[in-house]
Amino acid sequence: MPAPRKAPKKGARSNQRFLKDRRTRFKPEFIPIAKKMVRAGWTDFRIAEYFDISTSTLSNWKVKEPKLARAMFRAEALLVKQTEASMWERANGYSHDAEEIGYYRGKPIRVKTTKIYPPDVGAGKMMLSAHVPNKYRERLDIGGDASRPVKFIIEGLHPKEANAKPASEPARAAAG
Repeated sequence: MPAPRKAPKKGARSNQRFLKDRRTRFKPEFIPIAKKMVRAGWTDFRIAEYFDISTSTLSNWKVKEPKLARAMFRAEALLVKQTEASMWERANGYSHDAEEIGYYRGKPIRVKTTKIYPPDVGAGKMMLSAHVPNKYRERLDIGGDASRPVKFIIEGLHPKEANAKPASEPARAAAG
């Protein structure tokens, strides 16, 4: 009689999921579904979860099924263009006509207004760093050896004076 099977350890991977992935077949009706998911901003991980497959299986589907890959790529490109346009408007400021509903003597009234959104510095900074990275970047590259401390040199001072520790307050008073 064979020995009874032990329960898998907590956190251990089960072979059932991997076997299920191998048996999962791509169906052409998945293409419009995946396209809608990408347009809604879903990541590959979430799309794979929806189809109950692993992300590597989704990647394999994209390689084997050019129609799926093309549909997902085009949907993502459209999403990026829409986001860029929105960020551009936000960076430069924009306005639009609107209608607000108020009450006068208990009766609702409609008032036509213009909503104005001023430029957003953060959005402008992000757009410039994305489109002109050589001129506008988020980080400063400091070359050199990471094991050695960085020395700051103040223009006009001798290097020994620039890196010297500041004098204490009594010593400054005595000197002055």
